[in-house]
Amino acid sequence: MRVGFLLAIAMSVSGCQLAKSPEKAGSVDNEDEIVTDWGTYPSAQAVSFSDVLALRYDKPSATLQYGNEPLQFGKLWLPDGRSTPPPLVIFVHGGCWLSDYDIVHSYALATALKQAGFAVWAVEYRRTGDPGGGWPGSLEDVLRAIDFIYTQAQIKFDPERVT
Repeated sequence: MRVGFLLAIAMSVSGCQLAKSPEKAGSVDNEDEIVTDWGTYPSAQAVSFSDVLALRYDKPSATLQYGNEPLQFGKLWLPDGRSTPPPLVIFVHGGCWLSDYDIVHSYALATALKQAGFAVWAVEYRRTGDPGGGWPGSLEDVLRAIDFIYTQAQIKFDPERVT
């Protein structure tokens, strides 16, 4: 699980530095659709960072510290009304690990996932520009947060369905 997660982190961080090439991004048959090997999807529209921050979101169910530093915490969103433990999404927000881009811009996505029936563990971490942030501190924080959520017996989620 940790290897796959590290690969996902590496791919998302590389997106901060590299633009997708048109041949890998999928073909555009018209302005409303993008065709990929996996299917046809609505075309994404560019949004500003301020537009993302303006999206409506629910307050998290809990804020939990996974370490002693002020930025070593996570926000937990739990879905309402489930009779069985929900799948868990461990969400590490983007922002190229820069201190200007914190966890707040992930709240609307966490809310949407919660409303779709997922538990969401959104991880904050020390970033470049923060004491202890950057390499390897940011990665160590993320790994520590992942290990931490598995130790929280009071939080019910399906350990076989974690992504």
